[in-house]
Amino acid sequence: MTSYPPAQCCTVGFRHDSIRGTPQGKAIRITGGKHEAYLATPPPDKAKKSSALLFLPDIMGIWQNSRLLADEFASNGYLTLLLDTFNGDPLPVKAVANNEVDIFKWLTGGSTGDNPHNEPAVDPIVLNAIKVLKEEYGVNKLGAVGYCFGAKYLVRHWNAGIDAGYLAHPSFVDAGELAAINGPVSIAAAETDHIFPDKKRHETEDILIKNGKQYQLTLYSKVAHGFATRCDLSKREQKWAKEQAFYQAIVWFDEHLPQNEPRVNSGSENRRPTAETQKRGPTTEAPRPRGFIPPTAVTGSRHRQSAAAAFNLGTLHLVIINTMSSIQQDNATPRLLEAKQDETNQVRRDSPPIAERQSDDIETQRQFEKDDPDALDWDGPEDPDNPMNWPPRKRTAHIVLIALVQLVSNLASTMFAPAGKLLMHNFDFSSRTLSSLSVSIYVLGFAIGPLIWAPLSEVYGRFPIYIISTIIFVGFVLGCAFSTSLAMFMVFRLLSGCGGAASLALSGGTLADLVPRQQRGKWMALIAIGPIMGPTIGPVVGGFVGQNIGWRWVFRLMAICVSRALLVSFWNVGLRSLEIGALIPLAAYSLRETYAPVILLQKENKRRMSLGLPLVSAGRDVSAKLKRSILRPFKLLFLSPVVLFLALYAAFCFGLMFLLLTTFSNVFSGQYGFDMGITGLCYLGIGVGTLGGLIAQGNFSDNIMRKRAEQRGGEPKPEDRIPLMAYLSWTIPVGMFWYGWSTDEKAHWIVPIIGSAFVGIGFIFVVMPSMIYLVDCFGPEAAASALAAHTVLRSVTAAFLPLAGPRIVIELAANIEIKLSSCAVNGIFLAHSSDTSTTAVECSQVEAVVFAVCIEPEVTFALLSAVFLILRGSMPIR
Repeated sequence: MTSYPPAQCCTVGFRHDSIRGTPQGKAIRITGGKHEAYLATPPPDKAKKSSALLFLPDIMGIWQNSRLLADEFASNGYLTLLLDTFNGDPLPVKAVANNEVDIFKWLTGGSTGDNPHNEPAVDPIVLNAIKVLKEEYGVNKLGAVGYCFGAKYLVRHWNAGIDAGYLAHPSFVDAGELAAINGPVSIAAAETDHIFPDKKRHETEDILIKNGKQYQLTLYSKVAHGFATRCDLSKREQKWAKEQAFYQAIVWFDEHLPQNEPRVNSGSENRRPTAETQKRGPTTEAPRPRGFIPPTAVTGSRHRQSAAAAFNLGTLHLVIINTMSSIQQDNATPRLLEAKQDETNQVRRDSPPIAERQSDDIETQRQFEKDDPDALDWDGPEDPDNPMNWPPRKRTAHIVLIALVQLVSNLASTMFAPAGKLLMHNFDFSSRTLSSLSVSIYVLGFAIGPLIWAPLSEVYGRFPIYIISTIIFVGFVLGCAFSTSLAMFMVFRLLSGCGGAASLALSGGTLADLVPRQQRGKWMALIAIGPIMGPTIGPVVGGFVGQNIGWRWVFRLMAICVSRALLVSFWNVGLRSLEIGALIPLAAYSLRETYAPVILLQKENKRRMSLGLPLVSAGRDVSAKLKRSILRPFKLLFLSPVVLFLALYAAFCFGLMFLLLTTFSNVFSGQYGFDMGITGLCYLGIGVGTLGGLIAQGNFSDNIMRKRAEQRGGEPKPEDRIPLMAYLSWTIPVGMFWYGWSTDEKAHWIVPIIGSAFVGIGFIFVVMPSMIYLVDCFGPEAAASALAAHTVLRSVTAAFLPLAGPRIVIELAANIEIKLSSCAVNGIFLAHSSDTSTTAVECSQVEAVVFAVCIEPEVTFALLSAVFLILRGSMPIR
């Protein structure tokens, strides 16, 4: 295939309206009324008799932009038939923008599920249209125009009667079909095009060179896929490129669909200039738009292979790759000079009929819906406002600062655990589960918070949510420090967990905003230090603080740390105590908004203010967006098998680790006689394991993805993140067995700590690959919601499973049933790991459910085991 299948970029663009009226053609039905079409008729005095164009549109079908383009082809003399290739079912663009329609599902079944838009369905429509033009309209010379989706069927049916073709940002084009074309073809390509990238362009060139037919391939910079039909006409570079692409088609058809009538741009070598043209200086002898560089001004007449030339016309850039058989070279320089003079020429009396009505309607152009902020786009691939294009130091600083805030908020989950006995003594309350409850209720806030913060961030942006949630976190942490009753303490503890959950919910989305997919593995390892290392480092600090200055200072210290991190991250306030530390350089890069839709909206409103135009309001449909964003995590969790099963498996492992953490206080202070501070140090075993896992994850994840992509010879897939989970998750049952057996046999204290380190390693290779996989799958648009669904389930499990921990350990001790069940939980997974990794890596994003189905038995067994342990923990055993 010389171009990739259609994707999300095929639905992005701008709707073009005209200050001179509506499209001038008429809607008709062809082939006995079976198929819809739009017929644009040329003016009688300009009509090129016996020639016509077949217009095959992109996946939006017959709509405003395609009608206007058909009118422009007609105004240049060509009878143009714009064909509905979708049986009245073009892709519902608004629904795609809202992530409500799957493009590939639409291609295979249409909007209703029984109206496919594949080759068997589209082929007869195109062939019938060619037949209609030939037989009913008497067309002898037929040109064809194919944009995006339509390009495939132009190439596919070339030999059914097409004499010359023009393709713009093609998709789905088959290499074999391209090699079989029997006529001249012109292609307009975008510099930024994931459907028709450099590799595919070069493959296309090789095929056309071998084919031997005349071809032209023009590459336009500063534009993206879809520019020739739906660019932003208020952007000078995009407007200019769109006009050039249109004139490229007109010049091509004038050359290869010969007529007796005058041509708009002929480039004839033998035509002598008139007196008027001599007076004006060298010219192409034909009207053209401002800044137009005709192909004849670029390459020489005797070049048999592709030649390339690059020109800078003011701030506009164009790269033309051309193969021509009879082209002038001696007048190239004068023509380029005239093209530059045209940049400042205020009156163009000889403009072709393209139309000011399509390109000069900046102030009345609209997006798919009027002032729709979802349709805004960057000013080309190098737009400095795009977070992906920020300097590396600035992006690194953002990620480090987010990791810093996330670390402190996650320290709070277990930092108080060693000081739980002091709280019971302070409030004169006795319960074996109080220490676990203080952890669980905070983690429960981690389950509630993402459902609030993630949807809000996808409406209002990341930056304000980080600020508001962190202030809430600090406020309720201070509330815990000054609590006067146990009930007040628990309520504030829950609310502080809700506030601290924001960084956990938004970090994946922020990473997707800043870092390309291929580089996210190592940065996700850095961000994961907070949620993974925080629960293990927290007890170390909390144990010594609680033992020496009281449990209330545990929360005061947390509030101080988060407040300092907040000042450094958001308001560029340095830390005097760290003036020679590593954080001060980060203060120079205080956080900024990274969510693309919000940045684009702010940028568009600045532009509109400068032009005196009405501002685009993000609040026009905030309620609908908010409702959609709030429901999205639940939809992903319950309707997406991949999200559900990955979340279930990660949730069980997360619950196991928190269950293990809640046993440390009783095991090491009761069985081994350690004091509160030394007991806190015992948590470092898991900390060392998770840190080692993070380092390995960061080093291997991106490399594995890159190597697998190279082996396939294609783009990286999200499924390339999964193998580490399959290969290394076995360390969790090994570590649980080690820990349980050594405490039961009263082995040396270092032995159970080593066992806990294995649990930490396995935990990393379950949670981390699943998180990165979801970020890669859903991208910046929905990564926050996907991770929110993931976080909710694992946080609920981590909140409630540890409540059974002390009773299980005290009453069951290290009963052999616990050891065997902990092994059996992942034993089944080990039996399937090789098959799972192989299947998952080779499947597509849609087929990733195969992986989830593979691990379903393990997850089910794991959950049943957890329920069994909880029930056994609540019943007398002996």
